[in-house]
Amino acid sequence: MSGKPTTVDLEIEAAIAQASAIGYAANAAPGRGPNESRTVIKYTGAKHGGRYPPGPNSKGAVGLYVSPSPGFTWGPGVYACPIAYPISGAIYGRCGIVAQIPSTHGWKIFDATDQAIANLYVAWAQQQPLYPMLTLTAHANWANHLLRTLFKERFGIDVVVFRPDEFHNRYTNRVHDRWLAISEWSAPGKLASGVTATRVVQAQLTVILAEEFEPTLSGIRRNALIGPTPTLATMLPTPVDILNAYVSQQLLWVGA
Repeated sequence: MSGKPTTVDLEIEAAIAQASAIGYAANAAPGRGPNESRTVIKYTGAKHGGRYPPGPNSKGAVGLYVSPSPGFTWGPGVYACPIAYPISGAIYGRCGIVAQIPSTHGWKIFDATDQAIANLYVAWAQQQPLYPMLTLTAHANWANHLLRTLFKERFGIDVVVFRPDEFHNRYTNRVHDRWLAISEWSAPGKLASGVTATRVVQAQLTVILAEEFEPTLSGIRRNALIGPTPTLATMLPTPVDILNAYVSQQLLWVGA
């Protein structure tokens, strides 16, 4: 199965070319240094996060997982945040796994933080044979997953930069924060999933969050189960704090 040609293909290619020309850092963390964009953080539950070094239950060098979940926003990939937004993704688990992107040379970037560009994807999807499955069946999650996979494969997109679509107000800034869906390729034009990432490496458990969350009925918001306290409010990390803890292989306790 492959994406079909559409009337917006040229506009999509132009948008990708424009974003790619200014580079990964300018898209992922505008105005920040390279360390704050190419060092990323992924939050996950303790069951998985505790396996990463240097935690006492470490299973050795464990890479980040390329999720195949049909519920994820932009299809298969590694979902993470630049450390420029150090707690933006903390709603997904107590363990912050920090890792490095060694190179983004030649990456093709789709900047979905620009609504006009994101709308090009919508127009593309509406012209695909799968679109009725999305709108007229009970299989919307699976149709979304297939459409976004086909879209990234059709245009060779290495990373989608997008605004948070789930949040807690104290942790996630829906206007300024940027999230990443980083592609892993099994072959040219073929996305990999359910495997260990090779483009995001040297993963370490670096942040332990003093909070847990549960989704609201809509799934858009997350409720904090403990809630902010004056003590926790003094424990907000900066990108430098996280980078220093990562380099020194220390565990950083964080609360908001």
